[in-house]
Amino acid sequence: MTLVMSHRRVGARMDASAAGHLGLDALRIVMLEALPLDEVRDLEAQIEISFWGRALGKPALRNLQHSEFDRLRKRLRAHLDEASELGEIGENVDLDLVTHQLVALIDGVSAERVLYPDRVPPQRQADLLDQLLRSFRAGHLPAAAV
Repeated sequence: MTLVMSHRRVGARMDASAAGHLGLDALRIVMLEALPLDEVRDLEAQIEISFWGRALGKPALRNLQHSEFDRLRKRLRAHLDEASELGEIGENVDLDLVTHQLVALIDGVSAERVLYPDRVPPQRQADLLDQLLRSFRAGHLPAAAV
């Protein structure tokens, strides 16, 4: 399936690019591979976004989307756990919330890039990511509250 092939290609790029890096540095590299920063990643975002509509009415595709989402979430969480162990993340930061924020950033920027390419040029995407990562370092995010 095209979606899975695209995700595996992105995952291989993430692995290669982040090799030798740790913590938030590795996380930033992985996130940059997931964001639609160039023509190749724009196409990957288009594949992802187009799949969402198809998955809505087909349980098998929805299950595939869920398992792919879980793979990404686990990858991001592993980098966050490592960053936390290295003391790079504030003690009051809820890593589950942060993981969700990272996925939402990827999905939101990808959807916006597909629909309105001029709104989120590469530098804007990097700025959004870096601002979010700085907030983790500083520990500005509150623990989960509800």
